[in-house]
Amino acid sequence: MRLFPDYRAREKMRFPGTLRYILPWLPADIEEVDALFGGDCWPYGIEPNRPTLEALATYMAEQGLIPRPIAIESLFAPTFG
Repeated sequence: MRLFPDYRAREKMRFPGTLRYILPWLPADIEEVDALFGGDCWPYGIEPNRPTLEALATYMAEQGLIPRPIAIESLFAPTFG
């Protein structure tokens, strides 16, 4: 299950028939985004975002915004289910 329900709207933009939106460059832009981000430009969950989150914590510690890098798991509330 995805957090953002508009993910399906993005999939509808790929329809190869008549354009749903009056943006003739949209199919090319979507292909470019997929190539750049590997198919999912808004990954959901800790593991797909771990490198980015760890880099953020490291940079914040290096810049003195926090005393030391934070464990990524401690940033989020536990989920059940």
